[in-house]
Amino acid sequence: MISGTPMEERYLAVSPHPDREHLQGLLDKLARYGPGEIGWSDEKIRGIAAPTLITVGDCDMVRLDHAVKFLQLRGGDVNGDFEGVPASQLAVFPGTTHFFGLARTDLVLDVVITFLDTPSPTASTDQ
Repeated sequence: MISGTPMEERYLAVSPHPDREHLQGLLDKLARYGPGEIGWSDEKIRGIAAPTLITVGDCDMVRLDHAVKFLQLRGGDVNGDFEGVPASQLAVFPGTTHFFGLARTDLVLDVVITFLDTPSPTASTDQ
């Protein structure tokens, strides 16, 4: 699935085991986190202390409704004009898959750097 992608190229460039067999082992482990897999509880997600930037592509394997639920658990998806802008944010990148974002550094870097450089809003993340 990732053959010829920037992810494969980067893995082979920096891995201590730069071969496709080890890469496939990693992908097999990642594939186990699918439907029916027990993930973080809502309470654990709400309990994250740091402001959170959730990034997803609009044609990502992560569904948009899942990303929105995560944002809601982090205190986002509110009317910032009346409640203040929450510390956690959601960025949906257009025309981007889960892996293609790695190749869209111009788009991704601007969002990530802006998030990291922005002082935390006064709104609580526990809204």
